[in-house]
Amino acid sequence: FSGRAAGAAMGAYTASLVFGGLVGRVGTAIIADWTSWRVALEALTVPTVAGALAMYLWLPRDEPRHVRRDLRAVVAEHARNASLFLNALAAGATFFAFVGIFTFATHRLTAPPFDLSLGAAGLVYAVWVVGAIVPFVGHVAARLGPERLLPFLLGCAGLGAALTLVDNLAAVIAGLALLAGAMFST
Repeated sequence: FSGRAAGAAMGAYTASLVFGGLVGRVGTAIIADWTSWRVALEALTVPTVAGALAMYLWLPRDEPRHVRRDLRAVVAEHARNASLFLNALAAGATFFAFVGIFTFATHRLTAPPFDLSLGAAGLVYAVWVVGAIVPFVGHVAARLGPERLLPFLLGCAGLGAALTLVDNLAAVIAGLALLAGAMFST
């Protein structure tokens, strides 16, 4: 994809990640609450197979490129690119914090002091709709420069992570929303 299609493709990709996360977390939690976790995971195969089939049918075919470059030289070139390295490090750290905190959030929310049902805890993952801010953040990054925006996003992720430690449901939800917004924007 190139030109305007590249932006649209990236937006569709991010939207599909958000949608997949919502279905995977919220949908399976509700189904597991009604039936069992096994049935919930079995039900998750339906949108997974449908998505794979849609990608196979709709994505354009790539022509194989036979570029002969030394892998060590390519890796060394990337390793010397400080901006690329710092961006990858920050995005990776945010992503792994995101995965860890969201995975633990269900355990925290179904235990005291919250004692939510599995379905109710799963509904908290609806905060992933903050992924809708990504196009706005992209415009801000284009105006300010990613190197100026990234520290702010990491600060939002850190604040979000800290808020998940508070024994207040609204604070935990706000923290998860901040963390998700930062993660989807890096």
